[in-house]
Amino acid sequence: MSLLLHVRPVRKMHLCTVTRSLYHQGVATNLKALTEGVKIGTAMDANCDQQIIDFVYDNTYPRTSERKPIGIGLGAFSLIEDIPRFLSERVSLVAIDTDKDRVVGVAINSVLADMKLFDRPTANNGVKAYRSCVKKLQMAENVLQRKKEKRGMDLVYLGVKECFERRGLALNLAQHSIRLARERQLDFIQSVTICPQTLNILERLKFETLNKCKLMDHWIEEEKAFPNAGADDFVYLTFKML
Repeated sequence: MSLLLHVRPVRKMHLCTVTRSLYHQGVATNLKALTEGVKIGTAMDANCDQQIIDFVYDNTYPRTSERKPIGIGLGAFSLIEDIPRFLSERVSLVAIDTDKDRVVGVAINSVLADMKLFDRPTANNGVKAYRSCVKKLQMAENVLQRKKEKRGMDLVYLGVKECFERRGLALNLAQHSIRLARERQLDFIQSVTICPQTLNILERLKFETLNKCKLMDHWIEEEKAFPNAGADDFVYLTFKML
């Protein structure tokens, strides 16, 4: 999956599914058949925000091992604060299992925001470390040159429910994200990912890896940002011109 998101434990998460009434209200508008019983479309109805938050929470947390770098399981964004803002841009996608009327895949997209996003104050050292790492990737000279005077979209999160893997669902969500970016007449689409499977999908779609950061070599405030990182833990910035 792509860039992981930060959930704040102070709020109780209800692991809900999309209701049938919600399905008919517009979340599934203009859906196209993907595989038997699964359809994919734009998450346009504001009432689906909580279901998508629940999906990300249910399928991402808690999945951090002791070896997993601090910050990776938390990520740079807040589920509660940022997902509704991303969804309001009308460029995110959901995959719905029509038999059980539930979300089984999500692609959260955003038209690229100001870099000040990565300078927001946080009390969590892991989140601070991850944000600094992502900002470092974004500020590399070759990345800035490719983006100069261009508008793009960020594939922030790509996830599929475990029992729906190996069906091409993540690939289709990524393909639909590219299509949406083209419909918005954007110049490029990018994604920051730590997941080798997601990187493989993006490479199949002709994304180029512009920059990468080895987490065990990333420092912040004269300390190792990710003290538990292993030799194979990288963050990749991938990029595709449209």
